[in-house]
This record gives sequence, C-alpha cells and structure tokens, in this order.
Amino acid sequence: MTDYPAYNPENLKLYFSNEEFIRKTIAQIRKDLNQFGYEFEPKINGEDLISELIEELNPIVHDFMDHHGERFMAYLYQVDISESQLSTNEFREDAISNISYKIIRREAQKIYFQFLVANKKI
Repeated sequence: MTDYPAYNPENLKLYFSNEEFIRKTIAQIRKDLNQFGYEFEPKINGEDLISELIEELNPIVHDFMDHHGERFMAYLYQVDISESQLSTNEFREDAISNISYKIIRREAQKIYFQFLVANKKI
C-alpha cells in the first residue's frame, strides 16, 4: 500500500492525489449511500476530482433531503456529520454543494484513519 499524504483535514486536494485513496473514498461513499437505497457511480475524468464528485453527489443529496428528510439525518449520522456542522458554509454558497463537500471530506477522513490504523501510524 502506498503512503498517503500527511493528514490535513482542510486539504482534500492533497488526499486526492493518490489513486487508491480516491477509489477507496468513492467505495466508502457508495457503501453508505447504498444502505439508504441510493446508488453512487460517479463518472469522473480527473480534472478536478473533488468538484466532480460534488457535482455527482449533489442530485442525490438534493433528492435525499427533499423526499427522505428523517432518513437523510440518519445517513448524516452514519457518515458522522452533525447538524451543527451543516450550518457552517465551508465550500460554496450553495447549501447542497456544501453538504456534498462535507460528506466527501468526512468519508475521506475515514479512509485516511483506516490507513493509519492498518499501518500502525497512530
């Protein structure tokens, strides 16, 4: 397994410089969404992976919020995003893109921590 970049929760672009990391993060997002009945098969071309993933996730987040609000909160709980985290505007003024970004960031953090545990770096 290749080394991942040094941990920096604010710099997803650094994480997404590793192909294995990208693949595992997408698989983690897919796994969590599948448990709530949503399929996630992003079509990304590698130009700006984070923005592309956000654009692919936005329609799912929008549908989930509009039609399954209570289940959406359960999904966010599973991903480990609190209601207070939703209130901060960290990515764009667009609320849906902000939520998608936070989901991607949190799922990426999970993958990073799995790597640390597996390699006994923590």
